Amino acid sequence: MYIWNGLALFEEIESSRSAQIQSEFMWASKVIESLRHIEVFQEAVFTYDWQAANSETTRQSRLG
Repeated sequence: MYIWNGLALFEEIESSRSAQIQSEFMWASKVIESLRHIEVFQEAVFTYDWQAANSETTRQSRLG
């Protein structure tokens, strides 16, 4: 009787830990995805700034 109660308690604890780990994994996945979006945004801004600076330099060199 005590062994079965102990096993049931152990299974409940393991199930709870598994759910907690899965929840933390999902949270970490969302953080990583957010960081990827930030990285893509920064790259887009850098590319835009570089193109804008490049076109301004080209325009100024044409004007003399």
